[in-house]
Amino acid sequence: MQMSVTFEVTFCVRADTHPGETVCIIGDCDMLGNWNPHRAVKLTRVSSPKPTRKADSNDKSNTNGMNIWKKKVKLTNGMHDYKYRYVIARIVESDSEDCETTVDVSKWETNIRQRVFSPRAYMDEPAKYENTIDTFGEYGQNKYVTNGWLIDKTEIHIRLHSNPIYMWKARHRTQTYSIKCTPLDHRFRDTIDEDEEDDYQPHTMPPHTFTKVLVSTLKNEKEKPHAQESHGEIYCQSDFMIFSARTIDPEYLGFQFDFYVQFPDKEPKHVGYSYLLPMEMKHSNDIKNLPITGLKHKPIGQIKVDYLFIKPLVGLPMTMEVSYQNYWKFERAALDIGHKGMGSSYKHKKSDAIRENTITSLQSAGSHGADFVEFDVMLSKDLIPVVYHDFHVLITYRKKKRNELENFKISVKDLSLADLHSMQLSSAEHKKEDHDADDKYEDQLDPFDLQPFPTLERCFDSVDEHVGFNVEVKYPMEQLDGTFEEINFFDRNKYVDTILRCVFQNAQSRRIVFSSFDPDTCVLLRLKQNKYPVLFLTTGESSLPE
Repeated sequence: MQMSVTFEVTFCVRADTHPGETVCIIGDCDMLGNWNPHRAVKLTRVSSPKPTRKADSNDKSNTNGMNIWKKKVKLTNGMHDYKYRYVIARIVESDSEDCETTVDVSKWETNIRQRVFSPRAYMDEPAKYENTIDTFGEYGQNKYVTNGWLIDKTEIHIRLHSNPIYMWKARHRTQTYSIKCTPLDHRFRDTIDEDEEDDYQPHTMPPHTFTKVLVSTLKNEKEKPHAQESHGEIYCQSDFMIFSARTIDPEYLGFQFDFYVQFPDKEPKHVGYSYLLPMEMKHSNDIKNLPITGLKHKPIGQIKVDYLFIKPLVGLPMTMEVSYQNYWKFERAALDIGHKGMGSSYKHKKSDAIRENTITSLQSAGSHGADFVEFDVMLSKDLIPVVYHDFHVLITYRKKKRNELENFKISVKDLSLADLHSMQLSSAEHKKEDHDADDKYEDQLDPFDLQPFPTLERCFDSVDEHVGFNVEVKYPMEQLDGTFEEINFFDRNKYVDTILRCVFQNAQSRRIVFSSFDPDTCVLLRLKQNKYPVLFLTTGESSLPE
């Protein structure tokens, strides 16, 4: 029978925090929250020394000093080792017993091996544990600290690009403007009296006090979101500016944009404002043209804003036991990856034994030594993740009163899984004369694992678990001619959530990497889960002479 022993252990860590943040500890037992971020144990700040003289006065990260956080925790579970991590988070306690505490993880330790508390080592030298001050993120000769993901809050990105400001008067178009974005609590609309409506001024709208808006202008690879200046951020021609905010109540969050004209020798001048209201943001992403109203309440121009909602993945809690998002084993040899498995394209003749993106092609790549297999995933009409590359398939039909066969293009998203499995595929690259007319009526006699549109779930069940999956999530993008690869597609959050649920429910110990050519899809894949890395795919700019 295992002996029950209680240890009152002092955990102490040095961590650099910002106002409103708390350092917590989380681990593999009930007393340490069982890796559940909602049950993380809050530490208490015991000192906050002033920055040293060597600290850079321009470095805002140094303004709060290095905080020391401490907590005594009772561990009662025998003599086995306890595993734990430190977490920096913003925690809001709920006033209601029915509602869970709101947790927003800022940063957390993601070393592959967790910290360890050994009861036996503690009994041999308890003073060593009591006097040790850990440093956040540093242990095991490595430092892996990863930003948090969305647990309870929704993140909203408002993007300004492609020269979005257009002023009516020509002389105003040559001016340089700075823009400040202020979050607004739109619940106030139900409390305004009729008398207040007459006296209403734009600056009197109540701000959303629990929401902070950060801004970044993608001018270089080191650009990070930061707090706004009092007169906002200067927008220059061809900039890509992003305002970002997190909120627990996205349905009530609106934004006010204030515009300031910049001068070389005096203070910026406030010249107008715009609103992006919650009722205008009905979809996960969209583009809106907003009027710019002058201080005399007359329109003076317009601004085009592009917004993106990233919602938390509901019903699939993420634990903090392990994360590979920020972990790469650089010293290992390059990996062999089977692109679409190990099969030929549908552009080739039917006589080829194995087709790309089929179960057999994935199995074959693994049996020939591939460390990973890459394949493309999208949803059928009935919201089942299937493996296929193109957004469309070709259906062959016979014209009326003619013995002619034609190809008709239809979207994969408009076909159910049963429809997809009942079809015999042709390639868009085939010409009509390349087909044998008799082949048009042959039933698909290939074994099921050689047929297209395997479900993602079946891929997990049928491919050796030691073969990693590079899951490329397909989402239609705008092409150079301004058209989109597909229109009226699935809601982006619903689409990504459905694929993520399938992966997490079936992955077990398999190595997973997500990838996508669509940058917004990459953002969603990164912020909705905390375990697997995400690769942004791009062809990049050509360095070859034209």
